[in-house]
Amino acid sequence: MRAGELRHILRLERRQEAQDGYGAPAETWAVEGRARGAVRPLGVVERAEAARKYGEVTHLVRLRGRHLKLSAAKRFVYEDPRVDADRILEIVGIMDYDERGRELRVMCKEAQ
Repeated sequence: MRAGELRHILRLERRQEAQDGYGAPAETWAVEGRARGAVRPLGVVERAEAARKYGEVTHLVRLRGRHLKLSAAKRFVYEDPRVDADRILEIVGIMDYDERGRELRVMCKEAQ
């Protein structure tokens, strides 16, 4: 993987339980780390193949190394300059592409 391909700055967030002003449970997200990665929407054929293994998948995120502790209970957030807003990608599946810890491929579903 070439460094120039890692052009997105991703924020890894984990779910946290909190209470709102009335004491009721509320869902919040805490930043766990940051990383550079390549975010790519999947094509029709790729989506069909990924769906058989992971369920609904819309994007592939490629990262270097194993410096982040990833799980399906976490999500990525990145700022998309084209739409001037944050995009949320829920982690669906994680694959160590070369089984050497050099490249992780994370299957994600974009949250609405």
